[in-house]
Amino acid sequence: MATEESELDDSEFSHTVSWWGPAVIAVGLVVSTSTFAGGYILVGQAGPAFAIALLLGFAVNLLAALAFTELTTMFPKAGQIYEYTKQAFSESNRKNSLTLAAGIGTGYWLLFGLVWAAESTAGASAMVQSLNVGSIVIWILILNLLAIGVNMLGIGTTLIIEVILIVVNLGIRVIFGLLALFGFTNQGASNPAVLTEQFMPFGWTGVLIASTLGVWAFIGLEFATPLVEEVKNPEKNIPSGVFLGAVVILVVGLVMGLGVASVLDPATRQAVFLGNAPQIQIGNLLLGDLGVGMAVLASFASTMGALVAAYAAIPRIIYAMAREGLWPKQFAWLHPRFESPWPAIGLTGGIVLIPTFFSQTVTLLISAATAAWLLAYLWVFGLAIKLKWSHADVDRPFSMPTAAYVIGIAATVLVLGSYAASYGIVNGSALLGLALLIFVVGYAFARFWISRQTPETITQASAGMADD
Repeated sequence: MATEESELDDSEFSHTVSWWGPAVIAVGLVVSTSTFAGGYILVGQAGPAFAIALLLGFAVNLLAALAFTELTTMFPKAGQIYEYTKQAFSESNRKNSLTLAAGIGTGYWLLFGLVWAAESTAGASAMVQSLNVGSIVIWILILNLLAIGVNMLGIGTTLIIEVILIVVNLGIRVIFGLLALFGFTNQGASNPAVLTEQFMPFGWTGVLIASTLGVWAFIGLEFATPLVEEVKNPEKNIPSGVFLGAVVILVVGLVMGLGVASVLDPATRQAVFLGNAPQIQIGNLLLGDLGVGMAVLASFASTMGALVAAYAAIPRIIYAMAREGLWPKQFAWLHPRFESPWPAIGLTGGIVLIPTFFSQTVTLLISAATAAWLLAYLWVFGLAIKLKWSHADVDRPFSMPTAAYVIGIAATVLVLGSYAASYGIVNGSALLGLALLIFVVGYAFARFWISRQTPETITQASAGMADD
C-alpha cells in the first residue's frame, strides 16, 4: 500500500533490525548528557530521596512506552503518534481526522527541537567547561552534524555506533557510583547514614520538585516504536526492548546517584550537584583529573548516543506523513543504498537549533520539553483507552489492561502539577502554555498543508484506516 501512496521511488524500509535494536535505541536516546547532569541535579534537589522521583519517572515513562508499543503493534507504521491518531478517529470525517493526526504528529516532531536543544546544550556545556575550547554554539553544531552524518549511513551502522556509545556512557556512570559507594575516591569512605538517616533532607517538597527530572530521566523510551517497519517480529522485540531499556536506565541511575550521594552529602554540599554540567565538577571531586576526563568522555558519548538515537527515530514520523501526502513529498525519499530518510533527517536537524537562540539554560529547556512530552503521553494514553472501545476487533499482538493507562494518566497529571511547586503558578503555567503551543503550531501547519491537497491524496492517505 505504501508504494502506492507516494509518487517517489525508494520509499520503503526493509525489516533488518534484530531484537537488540529497539533496546539500543530506547537506552541510547534516554541516557543522554542532560540525564547525566540531570541525575546529579536530582540528588541536589531531593537528596537520596531522588530515588522516589526516579521511580515515579520509571513508572510514568514505562506505562507510556507500553501504550505506544500496544498501538504500534496494532498499526505497525513508522508514523507512530500520527498513525495512532489517524486510526483512532477513522470513524470521523476523513479529512478532519487526517488533519488532526498530522497536526499531532507534526507537534510531536516539533517538540524534538525543544528536547534536543536541551540535550545539545547540556553536551556542549560539558565540552566547553572541561576542554575550554570553542563555544556552546560551536559544540552544538559539531555534535548535531556528527549525529546526522551517522544516520545518513543507515540504521545498521547507526545501531553499531550506538552500542559503542552506550557501553562507554553507562560504564563510566556505574564506575563513578560504585567507586564512591565502596570508598575508592578522593572523598574517602562512604557514609551510609546519608542514605538512611538523611534520606530526605529537603522533605517531600524536594521530591516533588525533582519529579520533573525524574520523568526526564526516562523520557524517550517509546522512540523504538518508529522503527517498527525495520524491526523483525516487532510484536515481541519492541516491548521486550522497551522494558529492558527502562530497567537498565533505572539501575544505572540508582547506582550512580546513591553512590555519589554517600560521599558528597547533598544536605551540606547541595551546590556541587547543581548547574549545567555538575558531572564535570563531581568527576573532579571524586577522581581529580582522571575523573574530569572520564566525565568528559561520558558526556560526549551520552550526547552523541542520544542524538544518534533521536535522528534514527523522529525523522521517520515526518517521513511517514510525507509518504501519504500529508507533508511535502520530498521528505518521503529514502536513500536507495542506506535506506535512510535523508531529507527528513536534515530538516529535523534544523529545528534543534531554534530554541538555543532563546535560551541555553539546560534545566529550563528540560522543564519545557518535559511538559510538552507529557502532554503527548496524555494523548497516547487517551488514544489507547479509546481504541480499546472503538476498535475492539483489531488484532493486538501486545496489550496492556485499561487500568494501567488510567494509572499512567494520574501519574502524568501529578508530575504536570508539580510545575507550580517548581516554578510558581505563573511561570509554571507559562511553561505548560509553551508546551501546548507546540502542538497548536503543528496543527496549524497540518491544516494549512492538507487544505491544499487533492481529494485523491486524502483518499490515498485514509486508505489504510482500520474502519475501511
